[in-house]
Amino acid sequence: MGFTKETVTGFISELEKKDYVKYIQGINNEDYGYWKRFGKCKDKYNESSFKYQVAFLFYDFSKYSAFNGDLPIGIQCEFILHETEEVSILNMSLSEDKCTIEDFEELCSDFYKKICVKFIKKMKK
Repeated sequence: MGFTKETVTGFISELEKKDYVKYIQGINNEDYGYWKRFGKCKDKYNESSFKYQVAFLFYDFSKYSAFNGDLPIGIQCEFILHETEEVSILNMSLSEDKCTIEDFEELCSDFYKKICVKFIKKMKK
């Protein structure tokens, strides 16, 4: 996805309406990201936890002198599986111009249900 500095505010507003929270941490060298947790559950210590996170990571390429494009703000969509006893991390990344927030959330839900759960069950055997 690509945005101008002016048009990215509308996308960010949509994320905030959907309870995504902004973090500046540079997990994938992004300038900032909006994160949301899904699948509230209890961990092995009976503490509140979650099954996975979804992130939209923002990259501002206008800070590089070599950038000469029309859309300086790029976005990488990320799925991160919460750590389990079987797997420490499992990620999925998507960089797609036509993917909406809803599309990516649905993709992540399906990925979790159809891939992650089966993978973890297989590892438990």
